[in-house]
Amino acid sequence: MIFLDYAATCPVVKYPQQLYRDVLGGGYFFNPNTNYAYKEKRLLSEAENRVKKAIGAKGGKVIFGGTSSQLIENLMTVIDKQTHYRHVICSAFEHDSFFRHGNVMGYSKKDLFKRLQFAKEYDTKAQKFVMWQGVNNLTGEIFPIEEIGKLCHEHDAFYICDMTAMIGHIPIPTNIDQWCDCAVWSGHKLGTELGIGCCWISDRLDKWLNGFKLHGTPNLAGALAMTQAVEDACDKDTIAKRNEHWFYLFKGLGLFLFNNGITWIGVDRREGETGTFAINAIRLPGFNARALQSYLASKEIYIGLGQSSCADKADRRVLCQGYGLSEQEADEVIRISFGENSSVEDIEALVEGIKNFKELYL
Repeated sequence: MIFLDYAATCPVVKYPQQLYRDVLGGGYFFNPNTNYAYKEKRLLSEAENRVKKAIGAKGGKVIFGGTSSQLIENLMTVIDKQTHYRHVICSAFEHDSFFRHGNVMGYSKKDLFKRLQFAKEYDTKAQKFVMWQGVNNLTGEIFPIEEIGKLCHEHDAFYICDMTAMIGHIPIPTNIDQWCDCAVWSGHKLGTELGIGCCWISDRLDKWLNGFKLHGTPNLAGALAMTQAVEDACDKDTIAKRNEHWFYLFKGLGLFLFNNGITWIGVDRREGETGTFAINAIRLPGFNARALQSYLASKEIYIGLGQSSCADKADRRVLCQGYGLSEQEADEVIRISFGENSSVEDIEALVEGIKNFKELYL
């Protein structure tokens, strides 16, 4: 199997919950909410502190729960209960589970500044929020989240950052407490089992929410698995080595496509913005990306499309609105995303599959 869709999920469970269920011996846990579950409470508290240390947070709180989509849904429900008048500015690049909560779009830092300035002057009664991801899950574009977060704070807005495509690919800017209010991510991208996620809430936002929490029994095994995954993913030396490897693979991909006579166009990150080569959107003029994906899957070669894996089939919003592609051009985009074990042989097999598809159908 050739798997090149790590931006959708990690296909191998590297942090199985059963390993962490055995940490107390006997493979069982008490409910951490009960008074007698001293060891469980301690483990959960230690997990929270370990995650905060890994992401560079000095304060705030860590919530272990479902995926990032589920966690943001819970957060927005609590926000709506806290105030009936909120103003959410959402960038055009967000995952659909975040984007659906926004009522204003921003395309650049300049646009965001104008909208925040307007909201501060003319929408004084509303509590303002900004949702802007750290790394785009389709193109790998890296956004200046530290600058964005500080801009939000200057305009009395809370900053919510989707770090799902960011953690493990680039380092988190230092002093997160000073520029961010909520960071959220999913564990299955890092190698946990499905349905596990995590979010960090700043002291500032937690105070405004009167103490944010999820109700129900905590999944302690999942929290411990998530903690280990985050610690490993945030190691700066590991990130540097992986990015060097991914750059090498991307360069090889371009060379193999060229040598096989396959025209390709990178979905350029916007002018002046950088990206991680872990996630790459490329356009193959004349190809139908969905048909190509199905053909490759029949050969056990797996790639993504130019849309979120969770979105509707025809969701081209990010590529068209955020990156300026036409509907036809968006239909020609595939997403190739690498993991730590991706190899040159994987790239060669992918290009051979694309070449065979071209010979058969174009």
